[in-house]
Amino acid sequence: MVNTASRGTDEEQNASDCHEGAPSIQLFASEDVDKKLESIGRHGVDQDESRRLRELLDRMRSGGNLRRLHFLADSWADQLRRLLQIFPNFAALFDYLFAVCALALRGDRTVRMDPVLLLGPAGIGKTLVAEEVATVIAGGFARITMSTAQSNGLLCGSEEFWSNSKSGLVFRTLVDGAAADPLILLDELDKASEDTRFNPLTPLYELLEPNTARKFVDLSVQGVPIDTSRVLWIATANEKHPIPDPILSRFHLVEVNAPTRDQARAVVRSVDDRLRQEMPAISQIDLTEAAVDELLSRPPREVRKALLLAYGRAALESRDSVLPEHIGRPPSHHKRSAGFA
Repeated sequence: MVNTASRGTDEEQNASDCHEGAPSIQLFASEDVDKKLESIGRHGVDQDESRRLRELLDRMRSGGNLRRLHFLADSWADQLRRLLQIFPNFAALFDYLFAVCALALRGDRTVRMDPVLLLGPAGIGKTLVAEEVATVIAGGFARITMSTAQSNGLLCGSEEFWSNSKSGLVFRTLVDGAAADPLILLDELDKASEDTRFNPLTPLYELLEPNTARKFVDLSVQGVPIDTSRVLWIATANEKHPIPDPILSRFHLVEVNAPTRDQARAVVRSVDDRLRQEMPAISQIDLTEAAVDELLSRPPREVRKALLLAYGRAALESRDSVLPEHIGRPPSHHKRSAGFA
């Protein structure tokens, strides 16, 4: 993520705000877990599978069936504005987020929103912006790279009768997590396998509809439905035509372009400002416009990495400014270093 260290105060405040007075929902019915446990010995389940099921169901029991909802912090609007400075080409996304957050304030301060599809070229920060948005509006974050998904098991688990049966990511995120409303990112949705026998998109027909999502059944724990209706979904894609129309229709579409040159310059300066807040020592070194030009084609996460290294190289050479040659070249260790004999 961008500047994770600098967000410590915000995240601590978020944690406090989220827990105090935050509503909860019932993730699953305890009696369903009890019935499932009772049935294990009656259906000829093999020993390994029986052990797996018992361990999982015991974990569900011990963790309880209630999950909290993320309470919007008082600073939510400031946090979104800061992200908009870093991701100015995502203005349409932030316009939508401001609207759904304003509605949340009229209710219980928990965010409800339609699934969002970020559509745009590769390398413009779609994945990164989703990670960052999750810190403001959601009770956690999980990512699924759909381009590598070979079956629907990644989302909804594998049949419980298989010896290597495994729960899907949605089930694990909710059962093992503390919140009912994590943000789950479906990365590269347009690159999902088109194998009709094991289509990884199939569970989305159920998961993206609130009515059916309330009774979602992971194939590895059949008979114990869980409430996935409060999960927040964001998907990314470079193209929309490979996505089936019934899936596409479930998303709020946000088209994103690569940042303009002025927007890219603003991104670099914004990342630099936050880096300076983190590390006051670099405030003694200027970032030249020529050096900024070298960073305009990079996404925010890479800008931060490059800046940190460039400031170190400038300090190593006892420079007062970061120059273009400090960006993206190997450090010159053979030159005189500051503070070392």
